[in-house]
Amino acid sequence: MKFLLDNKLAPLTFNWGFLEAGVDAVGAAYQRWQKKILHSVKVASVDLPLADALRRLEPLDLGSQRVLFLSTKSRWTACFDNGVKGGNPSTFVGELAQQMKCRGITCGAIPNTLTKSDALKPGTWGAVKFTLFAPEQREYLNIERSVSVINDVRGWTFNSVGKVQDFEQVDRYAARKIADRFTSEMLEDYCRVFGIDLFNEDFYGGKGLVTHTYLWFFPMKSGSTTLAQARQQLGFSD
Repeated sequence: MKFLLDNKLAPLTFNWGFLEAGVDAVGAAYQRWQKKILHSVKVASVDLPLADALRRLEPLDLGSQRVLFLSTKSRWTACFDNGVKGGNPSTFVGELAQQMKCRGITCGAIPNTLTKSDALKPGTWGAVKFTLFAPEQREYLNIERSVSVINDVRGWTFNSVGKVQDFEQVDRYAARKIADRFTSEMLEDYCRVFGIDLFNEDFYGGKGLVTHTYLWFFPMKSGSTTLAQARQQLGFSD
């Protein structure tokens, strides 16, 4: 199974996304949206390789208050957030795709280290996820297509929403083992169709910005979970 940066900075690399627009336009749209929903926004510019840029998301928190928008070697801007158990970029990538009238993509590649018998131990439930967002409303939100395999204490499930795309390897969806129905290699292939070199560290980096949002009528509270602490809680040993 493939992971971004070999998961050396997980959970920051568990889930991430892309918007088909330049980083300045994406950052400006995100700030406008956050202010509309009563959030104050602090912004810091970065010009860094991927690993160094991701470290600017510390400390981690439950509400994903910090977001990194980073240039790539393509027409897409990469999006990461600082969720302590893995980010949730779908919450803002889908919204911004509609607001900006562009396509969006979110991805997930999470290792499976837990079983039902050790569910309470430090570790992670596995998942591979791909969602393509349209610029306009679809049958369910603005999801053009979503495919995923996800594991939890009840076992693996395969899920799909939206119109099947021409590039999909649909024959793989019938695999006997559910985890084999959508793999990280397939996820990489799907993203390559859009010019995204998903797991290549050199694809990312350069101009970007880190945003920190909070409700304007509450004092800003900084999280206290470092990346090292989050990794330990998830069973990673550095």
